[in-house]
Amino acid sequence: MSSIERRIAIIGAGPRGISVLERIVATYRELAEQGAAPERLAVAVVDDVQPGAGRVWRTDQNFDLCMNTLADAVTLFPEPGSSVHAPVLEGPTMYEWIMLVRGEALGEQRDPRGAKAALFSRHPVQPLGHRERDIEQAEPNTHPPRGLYGEYLRWAFSAVLGMVPEAVEVTVHRSKAVGIEPAADGTDTIELADGTRLRAHATVLALGWLDTKLAPEEQELAAAAAKHEQLEWVAPNNPADQDFSNVSSWEESGQEVLIRGLGMGFFDAMSMLTVGRGGAFIPDATAPAGLRYQPSGREPRILAMAGRGYPHQPRPEFSGMP
Repeated sequence: MSSIERRIAIIGAGPRGISVLERIVATYRELAEQGAAPERLAVAVVDDVQPGAGRVWRTDQNFDLCMNTLADAVTLFPEPGSSVHAPVLEGPTMYEWIMLVRGEALGEQRDPRGAKAALFSRHPVQPLGHRERDIEQAEPNTHPPRGLYGEYLRWAFSAVLGMVPEAVEVTVHRSKAVGIEPAADGTDTIELADGTRLRAHATVLALGWLDTKLAPEEQELAAAAAKHEQLEWVAPNNPADQDFSNVSSWEESGQEVLIRGLGMGFFDAMSMLTVGRGGAFIPDATAPAGLRYQPSGREPRILAMAGRGYPHQPRPEFSGMP
């Protein structure tokens, strides 16, 4: 332990944490070539949910929750010409990764140097048979499930770990950072929920979704709902963490469900209470959008409301990437 000259802690192992680790590895390699790198470097990566995917993109969430970005418009790898200092590590976009998982060639236009395919071949992906349908249906301009993006992130994390030189020691802690204190020697002491204490010369907070306390109005709602057994109140949260299982269908209770807010969280809630309960969109040339919703009978009757009274604009139907 005493031979390690520098210690870095990365709190959060989602896309931000992976990107930080990738740049640390690239920078260390560049400094080592110049003879300016520390003799030993230790990097501690901390995530209490799923290292590689993080909380928002974890792979066990409801696959009806989709990304807000297009499959071919997101990547974890800096591209040639990026405004970064250390050399880039060329890797596939999410859609190119899906192509490689399907066994398709990227071609010269997507991978002129063959670097992306070579990286994929050096770090084979684990079998994803349980996601075969989503992988087969993916196109460059579709919005993939968030859990599928989590699979891509986990693969990117493993690829970065595979690039770590021997002089760099990376440890992954499946726990939550609960405290940080500066020490007299200029280092940080980081306390984890499992009792582990880490020391770092630099700490990077690569945080994504942050837990928040209920606002005063939300506290009043929670207290009012608690007084009435027949009321079910789902508090604001990351949609993947919200439990809608106790929300009764209209056929079961005849009770309407009120969703406060018409932003992105509304669409997530509506998705999980409709297609997430067995409903489906069926092609129908007579319908305004060419699709007709076929209910399962397990849906609630939803009342939507918001202070502004206006929902987000619908997504355009993309015919190709910009």
